[in-house]
Amino acid sequence: MKHGLCVILFAALAGGAALLSGCASMCCPPKECALLEIESAVCTIHPTAGNTCAGLVNFHDVEGGVEVHASITGLTPGQKHGFHIHEFAFTGSADALCTGGHYDPEKTAWHALPEHADRPHHAGDMGNLIADAHGRAEFTAVIPDITIARRNAILGRAVIIHAKPDDGGQPVGNAGARIGVGNIGIAAPQAHH
Repeated sequence: MKHGLCVILFAALAGGAALLSGCASMCCPPKECALLEIESAVCTIHPTAGNTCAGLVNFHDVEGGVEVHASITGLTPGQKHGFHIHEFAFTGSADALCTGGHYDPEKTAWHALPEHADRPHHAGDMGNLIADAHGRAEFTAVIPDITIARRNAILGRAVIIHAKPDDGGQPVGNAGARIGVGNIGIAAPQAHH
């Protein structure tokens, strides 16, 4: 049943993404399309089965990409954790595998850490969270090649936090299991930090 739900929700999201893509490219002038006016998004991170990872990720369109600010708890103290935007919304699987792979709208099929963003890479590659001695992490960066609701839109996709560090290896950074997950949705204007 969960697999069927994942397929149904994916189909609905794919239709929404097609509508969003069409709206952004041809069906209406930017002033007439409400989706194009969305500049802030938010994602509440929940733990996957057997984990404690939780927190909040805020997104805001800025010059050059999307500013991302994350505040996460329940991480392994003193460790890096891979942090990515995945291609599909989370629909309830215990391991979050229904979110697919790293968001790669340009079909680069190549993974890279943010310090190598000058190379072809998945648009959803955000690098690593670095947990403090209490398992908490704060993260702020501008991620290029994405927007909230325009070209390479992230709205409706999932954020994944992995158990291990993203080492930049191929194909997806060797970051291990998915310990935290959440869907990216429209934020109230005051949610931007």
